[in-house]
Amino acid sequence: MDAQRGGEFPAAGDHDDGAAPAGFRGIRDAFPDAGETRAEVAWSAMHGLSTLQASGRLRPSHVEARLDLARRMLTQPEAH
Repeated sequence: MDAQRGGEFPAAGDHDDGAAPAGFRGIRDAFPDAGETRAEVAWSAMHGLSTLQASGRLRPSHVEARLDLARRMLTQPEAH
């Protein structure tokens, strides 16, 4: 991660159990780019989807459709 953020995992805090940084490393490896922006967007999208799903704020019948859409959006070639 960017040295300005002071660590490998930007969201790590005192209560971090190590699972989040390991998960982010996997996403970073799957969505590589020089500034890790794609990885941060992928991480935040997955975090948002899982948080909203767990709290019952998203339609249960559309889980697969949302994941498929997120995957397609995140794996499109970058436009320059």
